[in-house]
Amino acid sequence: MDKTILLKGYTKALNYDDEKFKLGTCVFLPNTGRIICTKNHVLFLTPNQNKLLYHLCPPGKVATTEELYKQLWAHEGYWQNNLDVLICGLRKKLSRINIRIANIRGFGFQLHIINDE
Repeated sequence: MDKTILLKGYTKALNYDDEKFKLGTCVFLPNTGRIICTKNHVLFLTPNQNKLLYHLCPPGKVATTEELYKQLWAHEGYWQNNLDVLICGLRKKLSRINIRIANIRGFGFQLHIINDE
């Protein structure tokens, strides 16, 4: 079964200088908005999910809530729950490849790789 997840509307890649991040057994490519696990398993991210994941990388780094708001919506107004909704959607996708976004209460968020041992 093909496990490719495709979201329409991802129109252009952002300029992240060809950076790559290893996320467990997968590789996150911010320039293309993709997480590649195998040839038949690719996650496609929306532009905002891509930006959010980029600012949470590498795993273990703690990103403050304020920092994420500034990076994602610097020139736009935003509602308090914008970040919550975005994180919820990204958590659903990442759970398929054993990656978790943890809430560091009162501070921000952090990526965790879940080992299947």
